[in-house]
Amino acid sequence: MRLVEGAKISQQLLRQAINDPDFTFGIEAEFYLMGANEVIQQHMTQGLGTTDAGGGEHFVKKLGDMEWHDVTHFFKPLGVNQNEGRSDTEVIQDRLENFYERYAQRKARSGAPESMWDELKQHLSVPMLMVALHIFPEGRMMGIPENQSTAIRDMAYDGDMSEIKPFGKLNDTPIAMGEVGYEYDDYSLDDPKTKAAFYNLVAKDLSVKLQTEVLYVVDDMKVFHVGGYESWVVTHDSSLSDEGMDAIGVEVVSPVMPAAEGLAMLDRLLTIMGGTILGLEIVTTEQTGLHINLGVKDAEIDPVKILVLSGDEHIVNKFDRAANINAASIQRSLKDRMRTVARGEAPSGISAQDLVATAQEVLRSIETDDRDIARVIAVLNDLKPEGKLHSINFEKLPSGYVEYRSIGNKDYHKRGKEIRNAVLHMIGITYIATDPSAYRQEFLKKLYSMVRQSLETQEEVPLAASVGMIGHGPRGGYGAPIEDSPDTPYDGENYMTQYGFDAGSETQ
Repeated sequence: MRLVEGAKISQQLLRQAINDPDFTFGIEAEFYLMGANEVIQQHMTQGLGTTDAGGGEHFVKKLGDMEWHDVTHFFKPLGVNQNEGRSDTEVIQDRLENFYERYAQRKARSGAPESMWDELKQHLSVPMLMVALHIFPEGRMMGIPENQSTAIRDMAYDGDMSEIKPFGKLNDTPIAMGEVGYEYDDYSLDDPKTKAAFYNLVAKDLSVKLQTEVLYVVDDMKVFHVGGYESWVVTHDSSLSDEGMDAIGVEVVSPVMPAAEGLAMLDRLLTIMGGTILGLEIVTTEQTGLHINLGVKDAEIDPVKILVLSGDEHIVNKFDRAANINAASIQRSLKDRMRTVARGEAPSGISAQDLVATAQEVLRSIETDDRDIARVIAVLNDLKPEGKLHSINFEKLPSGYVEYRSIGNKDYHKRGKEIRNAVLHMIGITYIATDPSAYRQEFLKKLYSMVRQSLETQEEVPLAASVGMIGHGPRGGYGAPIEDSPDTPYDGENYMTQYGFDAGSETQ
Protein backbone atom coordinates (compact mmCIF):
# COMPACT_ATOMS: atom_id res chain seq x y z
CA MET A 1 0.00 0.00 0.00
CA ARG A 2 1.04 3.64 -0.41
CA LEU A 3 0.95 5.90 2.59
CA VAL A 4 0.57 9.18 0.74
CA GLU A 5 -2.50 11.13 1.79
CA GLY A 6 -2.71 10.51 5.50
CA ALA A 7 -3.14 8.02 8.31
CA LYS A 8 -5.88 5.44 8.48
CA ILE A 9 -7.55 5.65 11.84
CA SER A 10 -8.90 2.69 13.79
CA GLN A 11 -12.47 2.58 15.04
CA GLN A 12 -11.25 2.01 18.58
CA LEU A 13 -9.08 5.13 18.66
CA LEU A 14 -11.80 7.28 17.15
CA ARG A 15 -14.39 6.09 19.66
CA GLN A 16 -11.90 6.71 22.44
CA ALA A 17 -11.29 10.28 21.21
CA ILE A 18 -14.97 11.10 20.79
CA ASN A 19 -15.81 9.79 24.26
CA ASP A 20 -12.82 11.34 26.02
CA PRO A 21 -14.27 14.03 28.34
CA ASP A 22 -11.05 16.03 27.98
CA PHE A 23 -11.31 16.30 24.18
CA THR A 24 -12.47 19.81 23.25
CA PHE A 25 -14.42 20.77 20.13
CA GLY A 26 -15.31 24.18 18.71
CA ILE A 27 -17.00 25.46 15.55
CA GLU A 28 -16.69 28.65 13.49
CA ALA A 29 -19.10 28.71 10.54
CA GLU A 30 -19.15 31.50 7.94
CA PHE A 31 -22.01 32.25 5.55
CA TYR A 32 -24.07 35.04 3.97
CA LEU A 33 -27.68 35.99 4.62
CA MET A 34 -29.34 37.29 1.47
CA GLY A 35 -31.79 40.21 1.51
CA ALA A 36 -30.72 41.44 4.96
CA ASN A 37 -31.42 45.13 4.26
CA GLU A 38 -35.13 44.58 3.70
CA VAL A 39 -35.49 42.54 6.89
CA ILE A 40 -33.81 45.18 9.03
CA GLN A 41 -35.97 47.92 7.48
CA GLN A 42 -39.10 45.96 8.38
CA HIS A 43 -37.90 45.34 11.90
CA MET A 44 -36.81 48.87 12.68
CA THR A 45 -40.06 50.38 11.42
CA GLN A 46 -42.28 47.80 13.11
CA GLY A 47 -44.92 49.50 15.22
CA LEU A 48 -43.99 52.89 13.82
CA GLY A 49 -46.83 55.32 13.27
CA THR A 50 -47.29 59.05 12.79
CA THR A 51 -49.36 61.61 14.59
CA ASP A 52 -50.07 65.32 14.31
CA ALA A 53 -49.86 66.83 17.77
CA GLY A 54 -50.70 70.29 16.53
CA GLY A 55 -47.08 71.17 15.92
CA GLY A 56 -46.44 69.15 12.81
CA GLU A 57 -46.10 65.47 12.02
CA HIS A 58 -44.18 63.26 14.40
CA PHE A 59 -43.08 59.65 14.18
CA VAL A 60 -44.40 57.62 17.09
CA LYS A 61 -43.46 54.34 18.76
CA LYS A 62 -44.70 52.78 21.95
CA LEU A 63 -42.22 52.43 24.74
CA GLY A 64 -43.16 48.79 25.28
CA ASP A 65 -42.23 47.90 21.70
CA MET A 66 -38.74 49.29 21.88
CA GLU A 67 -35.36 47.72 22.23
CA TRP A 68 -32.09 49.53 22.74
CA HIS A 69 -31.39 49.43 19.00
CA ASP A 70 -34.75 51.05 18.27
CA VAL A 71 -34.02 53.77 20.79
CA THR A 72 -30.62 54.67 19.38
CA HIS A 73 -32.23 55.11 15.99
CA PHE A 74 -35.61 56.48 16.81
CA PHE A 75 -34.40 59.23 19.11
CA LYS A 76 -31.61 61.33 17.74
CA PRO A 77 -29.84 63.55 20.28
CA LEU A 78 -30.84 66.73 18.50
CA GLY A 79 -29.58 69.88 20.06
CA VAL A 80 -27.08 67.99 22.21
CA ASN A 81 -23.64 69.54 22.37
CA GLN A 82 -21.32 66.74 21.27
CA ASN A 83 -17.61 66.64 21.68
CA GLU A 84 -15.74 66.52 18.42
CA GLY A 85 -15.25 62.95 17.24
CA ARG A 86 -18.04 61.44 19.33
CA SER A 87 -20.83 59.54 17.61
CA ASP A 88 -24.55 59.66 18.41
CA THR A 89 -24.25 56.22 19.95
CA GLU A 90 -21.50 57.33 22.32
CA VAL A 91 -23.54 60.33 23.47
CA ILE A 92 -26.61 58.14 24.03
CA GLN A 93 -24.56 55.55 25.90
CA ASP A 94 -23.01 58.18 28.15
CA ARG A 95 -26.41 59.59 29.06
CA LEU A 96 -27.86 56.17 29.73
CA GLU A 97 -24.91 55.15 31.89
CA ASN A 98 -25.19 58.38 33.84
CA PHE A 99 -28.83 57.72 34.65
CA TYR A 100 -28.25 54.02 35.33
CA GLU A 101 -25.37 54.77 37.69
CA ARG A 102 -27.58 57.02 39.80
CA TYR A 103 -30.30 54.42 39.86
CA ALA A 104 -27.90 51.59 40.73
CA GLN A 105 -26.40 53.57 43.60
CA ARG A 106 -29.84 54.15 45.11
CA LYS A 107 -30.82 50.50 44.75
CA ALA A 108 -27.38 49.05 45.55
CA ARG A 109 -27.51 47.22 42.22
CA SER A 110 -24.87 46.50 39.63
CA GLY A 111 -24.97 45.49 35.99
CA ALA A 112 -22.97 45.58 32.80
CA PRO A 113 -23.74 48.48 30.40
CA GLU A 114 -25.06 46.11 27.74
CA SER A 115 -27.73 44.84 30.16
CA MET A 116 -28.91 48.26 31.26
CA TRP A 117 -31.70 48.68 28.75
CA ASP A 118 -33.26 45.27 29.44
CA GLU A 119 -33.10 45.83 33.18
CA LEU A 120 -34.56 49.30 33.02
CA LYS A 121 -37.30 48.16 30.71
CA GLN A 122 -38.18 45.04 32.69
CA HIS A 123 -38.13 46.43 36.20
CA LEU A 124 -38.47 50.19 35.88
CA SER A 125 -41.39 51.03 33.65
CA VAL A 126 -41.65 54.68 34.59
CA PRO A 127 -37.98 55.36 35.34
CA MET A 128 -37.19 53.86 31.93
CA LEU A 129 -39.43 56.48 30.40
CA MET A 130 -37.53 59.02 32.45
CA VAL A 131 -34.22 57.83 31.10
CA ALA A 132 -35.56 58.14 27.56
CA LEU A 133 -36.46 61.75 28.29
CA HIS A 134 -33.17 62.33 30.03
CA ILE A 135 -31.26 61.12 26.98
CA PHE A 136 -33.55 62.63 24.38
CA PRO A 137 -34.87 65.98 25.62
CA GLU A 138 -36.72 66.50 22.31
CA GLY A 139 -38.86 63.39 22.83
CA ARG A 140 -42.59 63.86 23.37
CA MET A 141 -45.01 61.73 25.37
CA MET A 142 -48.32 61.21 23.64
CA GLY A 143 -51.66 60.16 25.07
CA ILE A 144 -51.18 61.26 28.68
CA PRO A 145 -52.33 64.45 30.39
CA GLU A 146 -50.05 67.43 29.94
CA ASN A 147 -49.60 67.90 33.69
CA GLN A 148 -48.33 64.31 34.04
CA SER A 149 -46.01 64.77 31.08
CA THR A 150 -44.59 67.94 32.61
CA ALA A 151 -44.17 66.30 36.02
CA ILE A 152 -42.38 63.26 34.57
CA ARG A 153 -40.09 65.48 32.53
CA ASP A 154 -39.19 67.60 35.57
CA MET A 155 -38.42 64.52 37.64
CA ALA A 156 -36.35 63.07 34.82
CA TYR A 157 -34.07 66.07 34.92
CA ASP A 158 -33.98 66.07 38.73
CA GLY A 159 -33.24 62.34 38.83
CA ASP A 160 -35.74 61.88 41.69
CA MET A 161 -37.69 58.68 41.12
CA SER A 162 -39.43 58.60 44.50
CA GLU A 163 -42.21 60.93 43.31
CA ILE A 164 -42.93 59.03 40.12
CA LYS A 165 -44.85 56.14 41.69
CA PRO A 166 -48.32 57.73 41.56
CA PHE A 167 -48.17 57.74 37.76
CA GLY A 168 -48.11 53.94 37.52
CA LYS A 169 -46.75 51.91 34.61
CA LEU A 170 -46.27 53.66 31.28
CA ASN A 171 -44.84 50.85 29.12
CA ASP A 172 -47.43 51.48 26.44
CA THR A 173 -47.02 55.23 26.43
CA PRO A 174 -46.34 56.41 22.88
CA ILE A 175 -43.12 58.35 22.47
CA ALA A 176 -42.94 60.82 19.60
CA MET A 177 -40.01 62.30 17.74
CA GLY A 178 -40.09 65.18 15.30
CA GLU A 179 -39.70 64.32 11.63
CA VAL A 180 -36.38 66.09 11.41
CA GLY A 181 -34.93 63.60 13.90
CA TYR A 182 -35.80 60.47 12.02
CA GLU A 183 -35.18 59.16 8.53
CA TYR A 184 -35.96 55.80 7.04
CA ASP A 185 -32.61 55.88 5.27
CA ASP A 186 -30.92 55.53 8.65
CA TYR A 187 -31.88 51.87 8.64
CA SER A 188 -29.00 50.72 6.49
CA LEU A 189 -26.66 47.90 7.41
CA ASP A 190 -23.80 50.27 6.66
CA ASP A 191 -24.73 51.94 9.94
CA PRO A 192 -23.12 50.27 13.01
CA LYS A 193 -26.24 50.62 15.17
CA THR A 194 -28.47 49.06 12.55
CA LYS A 195 -25.94 46.29 11.99
CA ALA A 196 -25.97 45.56 15.73
CA ALA A 197 -29.76 45.34 15.63
CA PHE A 198 -29.56 42.86 12.76
CA TYR A 199 -27.10 40.55 14.52
CA ASN A 200 -29.29 40.70 17.60
CA LEU A 201 -32.20 39.39 15.50
CA VAL A 202 -30.03 36.65 13.99
CA ALA A 203 -28.92 35.61 17.49
CA LYS A 204 -32.53 35.39 18.69
CA ASP A 205 -33.58 33.27 15.73
CA LEU A 206 -30.57 30.95 16.12
CA SER A 207 -31.30 30.63 19.85
CA VAL A 208 -34.63 29.08 18.95
CA LYS A 209 -33.24 26.88 16.17
CA LEU A 210 -30.18 25.65 18.11
CA GLN A 211 -32.27 25.32 21.31
CA THR A 212 -29.63 27.17 23.32
CA GLU A 213 -28.79 30.80 24.06
CA VAL A 214 -26.93 32.64 21.31
CA LEU A 215 -25.30 36.01 22.03
CA TYR A 216 -24.12 38.56 19.48
CA VAL A 217 -21.42 41.15 18.91
CA VAL A 218 -20.69 43.17 15.77
CA ASP A 219 -16.92 43.39 16.27
CA ASP A 220 -15.61 39.89 15.54
CA MET A 221 -12.48 40.67 17.56
CA LYS A 222 -14.64 40.77 20.71
CA VAL A 223 -16.28 37.35 20.43
CA PHE A 224 -14.35 36.00 23.40
CA HIS A 225 -15.20 39.05 25.52
CA VAL A 226 -18.91 38.46 24.89
CA GLY A 227 -19.16 34.68 25.10
CA GLY A 228 -15.87 33.63 26.62
CA TYR A 229 -16.11 30.54 24.40
CA GLU A 230 -18.76 29.35 26.83
CA SER A 231 -21.73 30.54 24.77
CA TRP A 232 -22.71 30.55 21.13
CA VAL A 233 -22.02 33.95 19.56
CA VAL A 234 -23.13 35.49 16.27
CA THR A 235 -20.83 38.14 14.83
CA HIS A 236 -19.95 40.06 11.70
CA ASP A 237 -17.14 38.35 9.82
CA SER A 238 -14.83 41.10 8.66
CA SER A 239 -13.14 38.74 6.19
CA LEU A 240 -16.34 38.32 4.14
CA SER A 241 -16.88 40.94 1.47
CA ASP A 242 -20.50 41.60 0.51
CA GLU A 243 -19.63 44.02 -2.29
CA GLY A 244 -22.25 43.84 -5.02
CA MET A 245 -24.48 41.58 -2.96
CA ASP A 246 -27.71 42.27 -1.09
CA ALA A 247 -26.29 40.23 1.73
CA ILE A 248 -24.36 40.43 4.97
CA GLY A 249 -21.61 38.13 6.16
CA VAL A 250 -22.25 36.17 9.35
CA GLU A 251 -19.99 34.04 11.53
CA VAL A 252 -21.37 31.67 14.15
CA VAL A 253 -18.90 30.75 16.90
CA SER A 254 -19.66 27.88 19.25
CA PRO A 255 -18.62 27.41 22.86
CA VAL A 256 -15.97 24.84 23.74
CA MET A 257 -17.73 21.46 23.89
CA PRO A 258 -16.88 17.78 24.35
CA ALA A 259 -16.35 16.06 20.99
CA ALA A 260 -19.56 14.03 21.06
CA GLU A 261 -21.66 17.12 21.78
CA GLY A 262 -19.71 19.11 19.20
CA LEU A 263 -20.44 16.59 16.45
CA ALA A 264 -24.16 16.65 17.30
CA MET A 265 -24.26 20.46 17.31
CA LEU A 266 -22.33 20.60 14.04
CA ASP A 267 -24.99 18.38 12.45
CA ARG A 268 -27.72 20.64 13.83
CA LEU A 269 -26.01 23.81 12.60
CA LEU A 270 -25.56 22.40 9.10
CA THR A 271 -29.24 21.42 9.06
CA ILE A 272 -30.18 24.98 10.02
CA MET A 273 -27.90 26.35 7.30
CA GLY A 274 -29.79 24.21 4.83
CA GLY A 275 -32.92 26.24 5.63
CA THR A 276 -33.31 29.93 6.52
CA ILE A 277 -32.53 32.38 9.30
CA LEU A 278 -35.00 35.24 9.76
CA GLY A 279 -36.62 33.83 6.64
CA LEU A 280 -33.47 34.72 4.67
CA GLU A 281 -31.67 32.39 2.30
CA ILE A 282 -28.31 31.15 3.55
CA VAL A 283 -25.53 31.19 0.96
CA THR A 284 -21.96 29.96 1.14
CA THR A 285 -19.40 31.10 -1.44
CA GLU A 286 -15.73 30.64 -2.28
CA GLN A 287 -14.97 33.09 0.54
CA THR A 288 -16.75 31.20 3.30
CA GLY A 289 -15.26 28.48 5.47
CA LEU A 290 -16.01 26.11 8.32
CA HIS A 291 -13.26 26.09 10.94
CA ILE A 292 -13.01 23.28 13.49
CA ASN A 293 -11.03 23.83 16.70
CA LEU A 294 -9.81 20.66 18.44
CA GLY A 295 -7.73 20.02 21.53
CA VAL A 296 -7.23 17.79 24.55
CA LYS A 297 -7.15 19.34 28.00
CA ASP A 298 -3.83 19.09 29.83
CA ALA A 299 -2.24 17.24 26.90
CA GLU A 300 0.55 18.43 24.64
CA ILE A 301 -0.29 18.32 20.92
CA ASP A 302 2.59 17.46 18.58
CA PRO A 303 2.22 19.70 15.48
CA VAL A 304 4.74 17.68 13.45
CA LYS A 305 2.74 14.50 13.96
CA ILE A 306 -0.35 16.30 12.66
CA LEU A 307 1.61 17.70 9.71
CA VAL A 308 2.95 14.28 8.75
CA LEU A 309 -0.23 12.24 9.20
CA SER A 310 -3.03 14.70 8.46
CA GLY A 311 -3.30 14.21 4.70
CA ASP A 312 -4.63 17.76 4.58
CA GLU A 313 -3.93 18.12 0.85
CA HIS A 314 -6.66 15.56 0.19
CA ILE A 315 -9.23 17.45 2.29
CA VAL A 316 -8.25 20.81 0.79
CA ASN A 317 -8.67 19.37 -2.70
CA LYS A 318 -11.95 17.66 -1.82
CA PHE A 319 -13.44 21.04 -0.96
CA ASP A 320 -11.65 22.82 -3.85
CA ARG A 321 -9.80 25.11 -1.46
CA ALA A 322 -6.31 24.76 -2.94
CA ALA A 323 -6.49 28.27 -4.43
CA ASN A 324 -8.01 29.87 -1.33
CA ILE A 325 -5.56 32.31 0.25
CA ASN A 326 -6.87 31.45 3.74
CA ALA A 327 -6.76 27.65 3.45
CA ALA A 328 -3.62 26.66 1.51
CA SER A 329 -2.47 23.10 2.22
CA ILE A 330 -0.04 23.29 5.12
CA GLN A 331 1.44 19.91 4.21
CA ARG A 332 2.26 21.10 0.69
CA SER A 333 3.78 24.28 2.13
CA LEU A 334 5.94 22.22 4.49
CA LYS A 335 7.15 20.02 1.63
CA ASP A 336 8.03 23.13 -0.37
CA ARG A 337 10.04 24.48 2.55
CA MET A 338 11.83 21.16 2.96
CA ARG A 339 12.79 21.17 -0.73
CA THR A 340 13.99 24.77 -0.39
CA VAL A 341 16.19 23.80 2.55
CA ALA A 342 17.47 20.75 0.68
CA ARG A 343 18.57 23.04 -2.17
CA GLY A 344 20.72 24.95 0.29
CA GLU A 345 18.39 27.89 0.80
CA ALA A 346 18.03 27.98 4.53
CA PRO A 347 14.99 29.78 6.01
CA SER A 348 14.88 30.82 9.66
CA GLY A 349 18.56 30.18 10.23
CA ILE A 350 18.37 26.42 9.53
CA SER A 351 21.10 25.25 7.16
CA ALA A 352 20.48 22.72 4.41
CA GLN A 353 23.56 20.83 5.56
CA ASP A 354 22.05 20.28 8.98
CA LEU A 355 18.84 18.89 7.47
CA VAL A 356 20.67 16.69 4.97
CA ALA A 357 23.02 15.26 7.56
CA THR A 358 20.26 14.60 10.04
CA ALA A 359 17.99 13.06 7.42
CA GLN A 360 20.76 10.72 6.23
CA GLU A 361 21.27 9.47 9.75
CA VAL A 362 17.54 8.94 10.15
CA LEU A 363 17.30 6.98 6.90
CA ARG A 364 19.94 4.58 8.24
CA SER A 365 18.27 4.09 11.62
CA ILE A 366 14.76 5.46 11.43
CA GLU A 367 13.19 2.77 13.63
CA THR A 368 15.97 2.44 16.19
CA ASP A 369 17.59 5.80 16.87
CA ASP A 370 15.18 8.10 18.71
CA ARG A 371 17.83 10.81 18.88
CA ASP A 372 18.03 11.17 15.10
CA ILE A 373 14.25 11.09 14.77
CA ALA A 374 13.96 13.82 17.38
CA ARG A 375 16.44 15.94 15.43
CA VAL A 376 14.39 15.67 12.24
CA ILE A 377 11.19 16.43 14.13
CA ALA A 378 12.85 19.51 15.61
CA VAL A 379 13.85 20.69 12.13
CA LEU A 380 10.31 20.17 10.77
CA ASN A 381 8.88 21.96 13.77
CA ASP A 382 11.05 24.97 12.93
CA LEU A 383 10.00 24.78 9.27
CA LYS A 384 6.26 24.41 9.80
CA PRO A 385 4.14 27.25 8.39
CA GLU A 386 2.28 29.39 10.90
CA GLY A 387 -0.85 31.53 10.81
CA LYS A 388 -4.34 31.67 9.35
CA LEU A 389 -3.26 31.44 5.72
CA HIS A 390 -3.04 27.65 5.85
CA SER A 391 -5.39 24.72 6.20
CA ILE A 392 -4.16 24.06 9.74
CA ASN A 393 -3.38 26.90 12.13
CA PHE A 394 -0.95 26.04 14.93
CA GLU A 395 -0.90 29.54 16.43
CA LYS A 396 -3.65 28.42 18.83
CA LEU A 397 -1.47 25.69 20.39
CA PRO A 398 -0.53 27.88 23.39
CA SER A 399 -4.27 28.00 24.14
CA GLY A 400 -4.50 24.21 23.92
CA TYR A 401 -6.07 23.59 20.54
CA VAL A 402 -5.50 23.43 16.78
CA GLU A 403 -7.64 25.22 14.20
CA TYR A 404 -8.51 23.23 11.06
CA ARG A 405 -9.48 25.51 8.14
CA SER A 406 -9.65 23.20 5.11
CA ILE A 407 -13.47 22.90 4.90
CA GLY A 408 -15.41 25.54 2.99
CA ASN A 409 -16.18 26.91 -0.48
CA LYS A 410 -19.41 27.39 -2.41
CA ASP A 411 -22.32 25.35 -1.00
CA TYR A 412 -20.11 23.66 1.60
CA HIS A 413 -23.05 23.62 4.00
CA LYS A 414 -24.83 21.16 1.69
CA ARG A 415 -22.05 18.56 2.02
CA GLY A 416 -22.83 17.31 5.50
CA LYS A 417 -21.58 13.73 5.08
CA GLU A 418 -18.26 14.81 3.60
CA ILE A 419 -17.84 17.40 6.34
CA ARG A 420 -18.50 14.82 9.04
CA ASN A 421 -15.97 12.44 7.48
CA ALA A 422 -13.31 15.16 7.37
CA VAL A 423 -14.02 16.29 10.94
CA LEU A 424 -13.81 12.73 12.27
CA HIS A 425 -10.45 12.41 10.54
CA MET A 426 -9.30 15.66 12.20
CA ILE A 427 -10.44 14.34 15.59
CA GLY A 428 -8.48 11.11 15.15
CA ILE A 429 -5.30 12.83 13.97
CA THR A 430 -5.44 15.36 16.83
CA TYR A 431 -5.90 12.59 19.37
CA ILE A 432 -2.97 10.62 17.92
CA ALA A 433 -0.83 13.77 18.17
CA THR A 434 -1.27 13.84 21.97
CA ASP A 435 0.33 10.40 22.44
CA PRO A 436 3.96 9.96 21.28
CA SER A 437 3.55 6.17 21.08
CA ALA A 438 0.26 6.10 19.15
CA TYR A 439 0.63 5.16 15.46
CA ARG A 440 4.38 5.58 15.82
CA GLN A 441 5.37 3.14 13.06
CA GLU A 442 2.98 4.76 10.60
CA PHE A 443 4.28 8.20 11.59
CA LEU A 444 7.93 7.20 11.18
CA LYS A 445 7.38 5.66 7.76
CA LYS A 446 5.52 8.72 6.52
CA LEU A 447 8.20 10.96 8.04
CA TYR A 448 10.83 8.89 6.24
CA SER A 449 8.94 9.31 2.98
CA MET A 450 8.58 13.08 3.31
CA VAL A 451 12.24 13.65 4.19
CA ARG A 452 13.47 11.36 1.44
CA GLN A 453 11.30 13.09 -1.15
CA SER A 454 12.66 16.48 -0.16
CA LEU A 455 16.23 15.23 -0.54
CA GLU A 456 16.13 12.94 -3.56
CA THR A 457 13.05 13.36 -5.79
CA GLN A 458 9.91 15.34 -6.37
CA GLU A 459 7.82 12.16 -6.68
CA GLU A 460 6.06 10.12 -4.04
CA VAL A 461 8.12 7.23 -2.61
CA PRO A 462 6.10 4.01 -2.25
CA LEU A 463 6.58 1.97 0.90
CA ALA A 464 7.46 -1.66 0.33
CA ALA A 465 5.82 -3.10 3.40
CA SER A 466 2.72 -2.77 5.50
CA VAL A 467 2.67 -0.06 8.12
CA GLY A 468 3.00 -2.93 10.55
CA MET A 469 1.81 -3.05 14.10
CA ILE A 470 0.36 0.27 15.18
CA GLY A 471 -0.65 1.64 18.53
CA HIS A 472 2.00 0.72 21.07
CA GLY A 473 2.12 2.30 24.49
CA PRO A 474 -0.40 3.25 27.21
CA ARG A 475 -3.14 4.12 24.74
CA GLY A 476 -2.19 1.25 22.42
CA GLY A 477 -4.06 -1.73 21.12
CA TYR A 478 -5.39 -0.04 18.03
CA GLY A 479 -5.26 -3.15 15.88
CA ALA A 480 -3.20 -5.70 13.99
CA PRO A 481 -1.31 -4.95 10.77
CA ILE A 482 -3.69 -3.25 8.38
CA GLU A 483 -3.47 -5.89 5.66
CA ASP A 484 -4.50 -8.64 8.08
CA SER A 485 -7.77 -7.36 9.47
CA PRO A 486 -10.40 -4.74 8.50
CA ASP A 487 -10.10 -2.93 11.81
CA THR A 488 -9.91 0.54 10.32
CA PRO A 489 -12.83 2.52 8.89
CA TYR A 490 -11.64 2.00 5.33
CA ASP A 491 -10.45 -1.62 5.31
CA GLY A 492 -12.90 -4.24 4.15
CA GLU A 493 -16.61 -3.69 3.72
CA ASN A 494 -17.46 -3.35 7.41
CA TYR A 495 -16.37 0.25 7.64
CA MET A 496 -17.61 2.43 10.44
CA THR A 497 -20.92 3.61 9.03
CA GLN A 498 -22.13 4.96 12.36
CA TYR A 499 -19.50 7.67 12.08
CA GLY A 500 -20.32 8.49 8.50
CA PHE A 501 -17.16 7.21 6.84
CA ASP A 502 -17.04 6.28 3.14
CA ALA A 503 -15.66 2.92 2.09
CA GLY A 504 -12.41 2.91 0.17
CA SER A 505 -11.01 6.33 1.11
CA GLU A 506 -7.25 6.50 1.30
CA THR A 507 -7.05 9.20 3.90
CA GLN A 508 -9.54 9.21 6.69
